[in-house]
Amino acid sequence: MTKRKTVSSRKNASTHEFVDSPPVDQNESSESMEPEPTLSTGSEISHVQLDVQGRKSNKYWTVDLEDANGVIKEGHLRLKDVWVLSRETRIIVHWNEHGQPIGESGGLLGLFLGAVAGNFKNFPISYEKWPLVPTEPYKNGAYRDIIQRFFKVDDGQQKKYILQNLGRKWKDDRCKLFNDNYNWNLTREQNIAALPKGFGVSLEQWATFIDYRLRSKTQDMCEKNASNREKQTIPHTLGSKTIARKKHELETANKRVFTRAEMYPISHKKKDGSFVNDEAREKSEQLTLLQANESSTDDAYAKLFGKEHPGRVRGVGFGVCPSQVMKSSNSFGGVSSSCNHDFDMDKVRSMEVELQENKATISLLQAQVTYFINHCMGGKVPHDFPTATNNGVADSPIETRSHSTIP
Repeated sequence: MTKRKTVSSRKNASTHEFVDSPPVDQNESSESMEPEPTLSTGSEISHVQLDVQGRKSNKYWTVDLEDANGVIKEGHLRLKDVWVLSRETRIIVHWNEHGQPIGESGGLLGLFLGAVAGNFKNFPISYEKWPLVPTEPYKNGAYRDIIQRFFKVDDGQQKKYILQNLGRKWKDDRCKLFNDNYNWNLTREQNIAALPKGFGVSLEQWATFIDYRLRSKTQDMCEKNASNREKQTIPHTLGSKTIARKKHELETANKRVFTRAEMYPISHKKKDGSFVNDEAREKSEQLTLLQANESSTDDAYAKLFGKEHPGRVRGVGFGVCPSQVMKSSNSFGGVSSSCNHDFDMDKVRSMEVELQENKATISLLQAQVTYFINHCMGGKVPHDFPTATNNGVADSPIETRSHSTIP
């Protein structure tokens, strides 16, 4: 077993080449960013441990660091410390069965992706939407030269999640950049001249972006999006913590799976145990009642909130599509954890082996009975001899060789 040590990357003095990354608040890892809601004594799931400790410290992230020789050490990092890691050291990211980052490494990765997406030298704002940003050199370049430089992640599902996450953050940061810096009381030319500093935006890109935002089609879309956001009247209370990370913490502490129905009140209650608003409380109560009459949590969710939209699943978190949940849903309607999934697969394999053994035993017994009838009973089956049909009713004899073959 690899010996583990605790180290701090702040001892490394190497300089990274990404000098244009946005400044980072020194208190970015403060626990205040991730409030821990607890449920009141009268809650329907108050018997489980909810006040779990998500992080070992609110001053840094405790992660696993792997060097070039494969030696793993425990490290204490703030976001700014990631940029000065030695080139031989990478952060190991832990993922759940849906391909979502979890644990403290997942939290640190999320902050890091925000810094990368917020530096518009990595992804220029002149492109109208994320799918139009060229894969080369921007998306693959950032993933290869920045993300994989500091984090140990693969080129499969993990890359897909990271690029999707970067796209969402890029879109949100680009929108915030415009809202914070565009002055509607000034002319187009005056706004272009007031180029925002510190975001890696060139004057040409800023002018192109302003022209895009001033189009009537773009403004209509922005108004529609704003109207849709106003309809979202039930905010969650997890802060910057993803529901995947919170779910993982609860499942680790309680050693069992938490369903979407259980996660709903947890993610919509405040620290004092009260719901964030009356609508959230009513939805939780309705969900509890529906579960009593539905065969699964997924059925109850669909009836209360409607069918899932393509590309997302309510109550599971970013980066998960409905087909992923359907593949890993257990018979009780919840989304299974990785340990539960492994257990189920072992059980299935065991049942498959047992089934094959039973088939072999049945075939042998059938052959023995047929031989007995043909050689000891002259091929004649007594009328009261029990046999089985496809529907399980004993009414026809076992097939034997014809009478013409009997000596």
